[in-house]
Amino acid sequence: MRKKIILITNVVGLGLFFCSVAQAQFGENIRSGRPGQGIGPYTVGKSILQFQAGVDYQNLEQGSSYSSKTVNPNIVIRYGIWELFEVSTNISYVNRREEVLSSDFVGNGLNAVSLRIRSNIIEAEGKKPALGWQFGVGFPLENDVAFRDYLAPRLTIITAQSLGKSFSLSTNWGINWDGNFAKQQYFNVCNLGYGLNDKWSIFIEEYGGLSGGKYDANFDAGLAYLVNSNFQLDMFGGYDKGQFDVETWFVSLGLSWRTTRE
Repeated sequence: MRKKIILITNVVGLGLFFCSVAQAQFGENIRSGRPGQGIGPYTVGKSILQFQAGVDYQNLEQGSSYSSKTVNPNIVIRYGIWELFEVSTNISYVNRREEVLSSDFVGNGLNAVSLRIRSNIIEAEGKKPALGWQFGVGFPLENDVAFRDYLAPRLTIITAQSLGKSFSLSTNWGINWDGNFAKQQYFNVCNLGYGLNDKWSIFIEEYGGLSGGKYDANFDAGLAYLVNSNFQLDMFGGYDKGQFDVETWFVSLGLSWRTTRE
């Protein structure tokens, strides 16, 4: 626990240092953490309030002995304290129906409540990628769908860069604790995006985690439509067939909206 407190203190201090030399961060068009698993290195800009909301549906089957269907509404609320520094919260609710042999179980409740800070360190310029970081803490929970005894820290290093006129590449690299066990997990996201035009964009993404010497890789893909500079709609989904005859697919629909600057 002491090491985690030291980590939190150092991360916050680093963020405040870079904020003291902040440059303009407010983007011409909204920069959203949707769609996909990864996040971007930029903040929303000083005094800007941004909402990113969605509904996920996941279907999981393990042979003929087990299946689950999950509906997961979720929202991220972001606010710019300074140009290069923001705070945000993530709230996620789950309704899950499980079938085990001939028995059914229905559970619902909050499965994630977290508080996070993000700072942009370097803005992209030419071939130089943008660089940022985010630190968050998930709070303890106990209900039908989630059980977490302790705080769950998560640190993410974020990069993003342009690959020519239409392609872009963003990555996330990080470490997290689940709030129940002392053992950490390492994770990554690699997102390749393509702008079809000024309104439509598509992406394909690899994401996974390393724990106990084993890496679990997953893939998804999706699209986004920019309604205007402050409002975006999106859809994405993924499929995975893993070990022990576990087959999973999901789809997510969402929107992002921000306040504007005069």
